[in-house]
Formats: sequence, C-alpha cells, structure tokens
Amino acid sequence: MVLFSNSGSESLFLFPTLALPVDPAGSLMGSAYSLWYASGGTNGLKPEDPNLLRVYDLMRTAPSKGEDERNEHAKEIWRLAADAKWQIGLVGQAPGSQGNRVVSNRLGNIPERICISQHCRPPWSARPEQWYFR
Repeated sequence: MVLFSNSGSESLFLFPTLALPVDPAGSLMGSAYSLWYASGGTNGLKPEDPNLLRVYDLMRTAPSKGEDERNEHAKEIWRLAADAKWQIGLVGQAPGSQGNRVVSNRLGNIPERICISQHCRPPWSARPEQWYFR
C-alpha cells in the first residue's frame, strides 16, 4: 500500500506514472507490469488483466492519433482504470493542490490565467520573480 499525491495525472499522456503502471523508475503500483510495458514485453511480467492490456495498447497508440481520437483514448483509459480499481483514490484533485491564486490590486505583472498542473510546476508558471508591488 502506498499513499501519495496523484498530482499530474490530470495530464494523462504527459504524466501517467502515478495513474498507471507504465514507468518502472517511478511507478508506485505494478512495478513488474510497468517494466513489461516499458521494455516492450522483453522484461518484467505480462499482465493477465485484459483491461490493463487494453490500456497499454491505448497508451502506445495515442501519440499517433489526432486530438479528438486521442481524447477518446484518454476517456476509455480512465473508464477502464475506474472500473478496474487498480488504485483507490482518497482525495480528488483540488484547484489548490498545485498552488493557490493570489489576487491583489497592489501586485503588478500577474497573469490573468496560469496552468495549474504538475507539468507546469506552479507557481513558477506565473513567473513570480517578475511580480512587483505598485
């Protein structure tokens, strides 16, 4: 059993490590399965679960698809993962999980919108080193 933040999994194709056993270096579940996936089936342990094999197929083929089909792949992956319950989430992603938004009329050079996701590394995506007090 592992307790860990699932931050980043909202960007499934950019940061799948905490949602699916795909990366043997960072996977917190199914390490032997992730080694099998990452090695193209030459190492590790091939899963017997047909749903996980389907997820692996969708993950491998998604990059070559257009945006609409890639989105359908992601939806199917999440459906399969939710039904299979390979992991059980305790707390969902909250907007503040990657940082909070500061609003002040005294601060300048604050972007109106920023990316709040693991791959954006908030709050640095808002470039706080360039903020100033008026």
